[in-house]
Amino acid sequence: MNVELIKLIYELELQPGEKLNLPESILENVTAGHWIITIQQKAESAKYIRTSLG
Repeated sequence: MNVELIKLIYELELQPGEKLNLPESILENVTAGHWIITIQQKAESAKYIRTSLG
């Protein structure tokens, strides 16, 4: 059986003054090959959802 890791996503929350440390599980899964690493801030979720029923 061939298994290939296609996408690995982690959600992290840092507190003020805290530095990013990548989880060991990420480091274990990043092996030889070409990688694109993207870091983006999570969008704030809306507190209220408005819908229009017409």
